[in-house]
Amino acid sequence: MKKTLIIAAGVLSVAALGFALQGCKHGPWGHHSPEQRAEYAVKHIASKLDLNDEQKAKLEKIKDEVVAKFKEERGKSKGMHEQALALWKQDTVNRADVEKLFAGREDHMKTMRPFIIDKLIEFHGILTPEQRAKAAGIMEEFHKKMQ
Repeated sequence: MKKTLIIAAGVLSVAALGFALQGCKHGPWGHHSPEQRAEYAVKHIASKLDLNDEQKAKLEKIKDEVVAKFKEERGKSKGMHEQALALWKQDTVNRADVEKLFAGREDHMKTMRPFIIDKLIEFHGILTPEQRAKAAGIMEEFHKKMQ
């Protein structure tokens, strides 16, 4: 159970980094659409974990569902960015406006959380014990690099 939680936390970290890098213009994530970045990530994961054809097909399905969900949610989060910019451009900012902005972001995350958790569990379920161990090792190395 503890190992599963560590793997899930690692995958969440990697996923969060991937989404954080959406605006980054360097490396494999930059200058590409979200679909292209997701495709790169799937190929990278499939290669690193030596996924078989059945696993690759299942991962591809998960990727398609995640991309579709994020496209659906993109409009909502875009409005939050515009609101944050509008606040920043004001002469003064009050706590209530910032709290409202953060509450909207938290609501967005609460909406997405069950979906992302389900996809992480689904991905975990297609891996062999050896692949899970390998993924955990990759996540541990990634975490060390990021510290």
